[in-house]
Amino acid sequence: MPNSPDLTALTDKIEVLLELDEDRLISRVEWGQISFEAGRLDFDRIFTIIRFLDDLPIEILPTATHKVILTELTNLAALLKRINAFSIESGNPAQERNTLLVQLKAQADTFYTQAAPWIPFLAYQKGDISKSIKKNIWSN
Repeated sequence: MPNSPDLTALTDKIEVLLELDEDRLISRVEWGQISFEAGRLDFDRIFTIIRFLDDLPIEILPTATHKVILTELTNLAALLKRINAFSIESGNPAQERNTLLVQLKAQADTFYTQAAPWIPFLAYQKGDISKSIKKNIWSN
């Protein structure tokens, strides 16, 4: 069965986001003491789920789910692009950073609630869970 356009776009978006350097989104030497360290948990949640989606068989998800996750990743990509372009040379860098952190928190929460519930199902379908269960049952 050929991939749907939404699935192709979703896998492309995942690849693009995985190319970002999470640590460079959080702090950079050129930013001095201003950093996005307060958003580390949100960055971690975002990139953990993205790495899971990259590894798991997302092609088995319903097309509507592909669309929802793609929308959330598109929103996240736009925000992460703004964070990546952040500069302390703006009028009020601390205020701009705080605004971006609020948006990061909101978008991380939305993305997490849309994508994370699918992770256990996808892991089971991939076989990781059933293999682990069988291994643990027979090893005792």
